[in-house]
Order: sequence, then structure tokens, then C-alpha cells
Amino acid sequence: MASKCVFCCVLPLAPYESARLRLQAREHQVERNVAFRLIPERVKAGLRNARAKGKRLGRPRFKLDDARVATLRSQGRSMREIAAETGYSRGLVHKTLVKSMPLGVADAAD
Repeated sequence: MASKCVFCCVLPLAPYESARLRLQAREHQVERNVAFRLIPERVKAGLRNARAKGKRLGRPRFKLDDARVATLRSQGRSMREIAAETGYSRGLVHKTLVKSMPLGVADAAD
């Protein structure tokens, strides 16, 4: 019984051709699997190399003016107003104020 080629051939193939194509497909699959296993190692090596050269990786640090946020809050401004004036998000303003508050102190104004 003749089989069809993996590569969408319509013509029937001789048994030895079919076996050869299956073997080539298997070899290609093995090579691809080896390559996929090497990718994470190569990425990690590249990151180590970049760090060793002094490259700072990751998201850049955001410069936040904590003192200005605290000053505006002490003037009675809401978090929305502070966010609008400083250009920060409301979440960032809230996180900054909560982080700067002493433990056990709650601000129920907003």
C-alpha cells in the first residue's frame, strides 16, 4: 500500500521513498527539539554577558517626588487632584502615600 508524502504530494510513493521521508521528518524534528532546548541557555548566557558588561536590565526606575506628593496631601488635596497636578496615576499616588505613612495610621479622607 502506497502512502502520500508529508509535503502534500498527490502522487503515491514507493514504500522505500515513504520510509526515507519519514526518517527525514524524524531527523528534522530531533534537530528542532535540540535547537529549542538550546534557546533558554543562549538567552540566559546573553543576559549574564550583558550584566557583566554593566548593562542595567529591566524596566527603568521611575523618579517620583515623594515630598511633593506628601506636601500636596498635607494641604488637603485629594488623591485625584494630586494625580492630575503631578501627572502620576492615582494608584501611584495612593501607593506612595501609604508607603510613607507610619504603620497603624489610616487616612479616611478618600
